[in-house]
Amino acid sequence: MADGDLLELRVHGVNNTPPVSMLFAVQQEYGDSLVGIYRQRPTRGVVKALSWGGLARLSPFPRLPVGKWLSTAASAGWILVIPFGLANVAYWSRRVTLPTESYKTVRTTARLTRLFSLGLTLLLIASVCSASLDMTEGRIHKLLDSTPRPKWITPLTHTDIGDRMAILSLAPVLVMSLLWVLAKRTRTLYDRGRQLPIRTEDRDHYWKIGTRSFWDNADLSAHNTGIHTAAGLALSLLWTGQFWWGEHTGFGRTVVGLAIAILLACIGLTLTTPMATEQDAIHPFRRRFTGGLEVVAGVAFGVQFVGLICWHSPSLKPQQLGMFSVVPGVIVYVLLALAISALGWRQERRTSYGVASFLILIGIGALVTQLGHRIPARHNTWFNYALIGVLVVVAVVWAGWLRWHHRARAAEAWHGSAPGVLMILALFAAIVLSTVFVVVAAALLGDGNFKISQTEYMTAPPIYLSFATMLIPALVAIALVIAIMWVAVARCKVSLESDLDQFSQPTDDEMICCAEAFDHGQPASARNSLYSRRCRTRRVASLLHRAEPMGACLAVIATAAIVGGLALAVLQDNHLINDAADSFYWLQKFGVGAALLIGAFIVGHGVTQGRPLGIVWDLICFLPRAAHPFGPPCYAQRAIPELHTYCRAWLDSPPSSADNSRRLILSAHSLGGVLAVAVVLLLSDKYRDRVALVTYGCQLRAYFSRIFPELLGPRILGVTDSSPARLLKCPTFPPDPPTVSSDDNYPLSVLNTLRDTNGTPRWINLWRPTDYLGFPVYSRQPGNPIDRAADEVTAELADEGEIVEAGTDIDARTLDPSELANAQLAFTSRWIIQIDTHSDYFRARQYPSAVSELARRLIDSTTPRGKGPPGVP
Repeated sequence: MADGDLLELRVHGVNNTPPVSMLFAVQQEYGDSLVGIYRQRPTRGVVKALSWGGLARLSPFPRLPVGKWLSTAASAGWILVIPFGLANVAYWSRRVTLPTESYKTVRTTARLTRLFSLGLTLLLIASVCSASLDMTEGRIHKLLDSTPRPKWITPLTHTDIGDRMAILSLAPVLVMSLLWVLAKRTRTLYDRGRQLPIRTEDRDHYWKIGTRSFWDNADLSAHNTGIHTAAGLALSLLWTGQFWWGEHTGFGRTVVGLAIAILLACIGLTLTTPMATEQDAIHPFRRRFTGGLEVVAGVAFGVQFVGLICWHSPSLKPQQLGMFSVVPGVIVYVLLALAISALGWRQERRTSYGVASFLILIGIGALVTQLGHRIPARHNTWFNYALIGVLVVVAVVWAGWLRWHHRARAAEAWHGSAPGVLMILALFAAIVLSTVFVVVAAALLGDGNFKISQTEYMTAPPIYLSFATMLIPALVAIALVIAIMWVAVARCKVSLESDLDQFSQPTDDEMICCAEAFDHGQPASARNSLYSRRCRTRRVASLLHRAEPMGACLAVIATAAIVGGLALAVLQDNHLINDAADSFYWLQKFGVGAALLIGAFIVGHGVTQGRPLGIVWDLICFLPRAAHPFGPPCYAQRAIPELHTYCRAWLDSPPSSADNSRRLILSAHSLGGVLAVAVVLLLSDKYRDRVALVTYGCQLRAYFSRIFPELLGPRILGVTDSSPARLLKCPTFPPDPPTVSSDDNYPLSVLNTLRDTNGTPRWINLWRPTDYLGFPVYSRQPGNPIDRAADEVTAELADEGEIVEAGTDIDARTLDPSELANAQLAFTSRWIIQIDTHSDYFRARQYPSAVSELARRLIDSTTPRGKGPPGVP
């Protein structure tokens, strides 16, 4: 086959590798990483690169010209939507339908996940209302009476209480408006799923990730945006409506009643929202009703805003209803109950619903009792302690039940508890960010500079001070877990990858060659140095491979911190803890300091246009926004249609001669492998026998198939089941569990889709133990049909790598200035050696050989007939 008919199309991964690196187009010739000379590499065949990093890492908005501080705040605001992204990941980690299955079995968990997502939005708005309407107004009133006054408060000198309340009530509305604009803008730029072709009988004949309905959810996202916007405005109406009760009680009751009605309508719409992959499920009536709720909420807020300015008595202090001070705590408690119940959604669904109901009923009873003062003061202490004890017992019993009943689900992330773990982490992140927002606002409500004195931070609502107090124990616990894990891995006496050393370890000849190139004078010691460097790199990679058990530990710590914060708030409210106690005071002060440091970190990230926590951001942006419309946009909804269209255009184009046909090798690194697999499943049958796949450094089996079994699980990929990494033991991974045979009535797996008629797969995966994010795709057993070990130590010869004195081996940089002035210089070759990790797979000898082998297989390939069992070569 002519070279012009074979395209090697490279797709980068999470680190936004630039096209010049993906094409492996330049080679370092001289110098080092700081200063160097590079040359162009010789070209080989037709090689192109798809770059989608701008979708995931760059802002869809230009830098704002109105001021650097405002632009920084807008960029830093991206970190606030990370909890929303985790909620979307939790939605897809719950059990979803396989082909031919009914939606009936999964509707309830979808509804509860969306209800959890709505709660996250309400928690954000409650935090803004607490900071602006509860805390800021009281602080401004005191500052106006102080001498001297801070400069920033001067414009408010001649305003009355009604004017200030109207101005401060704009804060939650501005936040909701920003989220609404963000969702609409990114939906326009990213949601391109409608560019994919429509297939008949989508759900019965194709895997979910290989259908248009999975990637096309613009209507659903717009519908959910309307619900969340109306609910956020309604909650802000509740907060401001209470201030009318002392002067215009009838108007106040009307505002509060209308806000409650809108909230209930939003909850009802959330619980009846269709599934994400139901085509054309958003009925026009639902669209009109949702839009009407937004309009009603907006008009009500506008009327109240005008009323606060024009009708409110300047001399009357607004009345605050005590019940609204507990709203953030109530929201957190309900969300925690949902998250704890979600630990059992994948198997013990009915039991998990009972756990959530029991926890919520306990919370309702406690809330009514506390607000109504139904218990005598002498019994209140015992009641609060009993309530905390019941919560702890329920949590421990439920965790033990799940551990016992889920111990056999080793092939799923966290033994089938992924939805709950992700929801707990999302809630913890939301609480931390809300606490940081409120504490930073409190610290700034003086002269405008950061202060952590008791005068400033004690103005914050007590619930947020309780959560800030729990930050220090949580951070200490996380640090202890990491330290223990580090020590355990460092003291391992056995190999970290004992079952892989025989075929992944560099040969002695290779190591000796590299050592001699590394150190001409002492090859033996250089060889030992290279071995030790590789071992250290493997240990670091092994630590990062333990992300799954580390996530479980983080979820446990997060749950304890949330429960502790709620309990602390209840005990403080009943004066069961002395605020003046030295231990509690210092713990609270250090917690507030930690919150301020996190706030400074967020602001620091805002000075760039990129996204915060880049790798985490990329991982949570892969899936469509089916649960939370304000989550990070799904870059795959834009990248996959573009990649799919380009692949079709290449394969449809006429070949160079009638005897040839156009062929395609998708070369995907890291998360790009997930994009490539989705494109393979989206391509119609007439293309598939002309497509091959080479992946390297990818997480398909280790992470994606475990967290999303119905989207990218073993039966979809055609690979074996996997075991979770161990937190403290070596080797890192235990033996794989036995693979459960799948039903032949399901569609072809990715592996069987890429098989020749003789059973040879057109899929090769490269990986190495020094790769902290790369894993085998088929299994961890040597000699499997897909996985091949790539070089961990690579050496590349640079023809003009060093400048020496002519006729000698003396480095010109070591000559004296007088000698250098009269010396004749010449180039000499030099070996460039490195221990490769997650990148630079193109340097490995196995990469070009894998591409060449796939090219040969493509020549001999025909459309595969028949279905073999997934994963069987």
